[in-house]
Amino acid sequence: MAILAISGGVFSCTKQDTQTVATKIDIKLGTPNAPLEKGQSFVYVTAPGDWMMSVNGNDGWAQLMGTEGTGNAVNILSYDRNPGENERSCVLTLICGTDTTSALFVQSGYSTTIKSDPVPKWMELPATDNDRLYFFTHPMTIGGKKYRNYSYYWDINALVAHWVAYPLNKTLLSGSCGRSDAWGLDPKLPEKYQPVLIGTISGYQRGHQIPSADRQILDYNKETFYGTNMTPQNGGLNTGVWSSLEMYVRDCSRSFDTLYVVTGCVVKSGSRTVKDNRGKNISVPDGYFKALLGYKKNGTIGITNSTSGYTGIAFYFNNNSYSGSYLNESMTIDELERKTGFDFFVNLPSAIGQDKAAKVESTSDGWWSN
Repeated sequence: MAILAISGGVFSCTKQDTQTVATKIDIKLGTPNAPLEKGQSFVYVTAPGDWMMSVNGNDGWAQLMGTEGTGNAVNILSYDRNPGENERSCVLTLICGTDTTSALFVQSGYSTTIKSDPVPKWMELPATDNDRLYFFTHPMTIGGKKYRNYSYYWDINALVAHWVAYPLNKTLLSGSCGRSDAWGLDPKLPEKYQPVLIGTISGYQRGHQIPSADRQILDYNKETFYGTNMTPQNGGLNTGVWSSLEMYVRDCSRSFDTLYVVTGCVVKSGSRTVKDNRGKNISVPDGYFKALLGYKKNGTIGITNSTSGYTGIAFYFNNNSYSGSYLNESMTIDELERKTGFDFFVNLPSAIGQDKAAKVESTSDGWWSN
């Protein structure tokens, strides 16, 4: 496979006559600090003539597309997934004539400095059985009583939360602070394991998973602006049908004693990426979903009189603009589980029994479309 040359001509690295001007050689990596999964990085070569390149200290886990070329060029470094807990590195060395330069390539590992929070038995939580993801929760206090703001399942490789889960009710919707726009870093994680999204990202909007409007007490609204609650979302989706769905969820919550919400994204292998404000790669989700579980103690909503007070609905959208109603994309919770591979509301069977829980997750309850 040929290496892409980007120079206007070929120059010699050796002195040919008195008019030859020496040019400094250089090597730069498009991704000098890579996540732990298998991937590739561009390698930008600056050289005035014939050159050779090698990878040292890598034990075969990193390979160059080509090891020699002429003039300025773009090479590719391919690297395997890092199976270890610690980061690893290798050195790329460029030789042109008598000149030599090098660049360091570093790949992350599963750091032991990150530890999940304990996983409670809250009703809104999906399964947390993926040992490559980390569970975190942000608590809050209202009127002296403790609640949870939201919980999330974090991917230090993709730099997105696969889901964010939280309850909604009249108390949790109290307050009137509006949007704080307090874009910032999540104190739960070191900066290198989360995206920096204080500024905009190219081609996408910073889409909330728990919406800002779902938390109207200032300190807790600020937490919805952490980068860990954001994903690169299509602008037409974010400000269109997705925004309408978020308002629908809040409206529905006012009819229940509590509405349990799971909002998440689907990141497939090989998903495209976009840079955060520090140059780290964030995976662009292929799709987004919401799973809703409503609880009405007196059983006056939909099927709740036969399911100990519970009823549910789910939604799925590809990461692009939509026309029409969000209800066109509705489905049962079971259907969303089959589509995404997530296991939602895993604590429901222990609360109401397996048969009733199965009815909640498999039933298309007409109440949601009234």
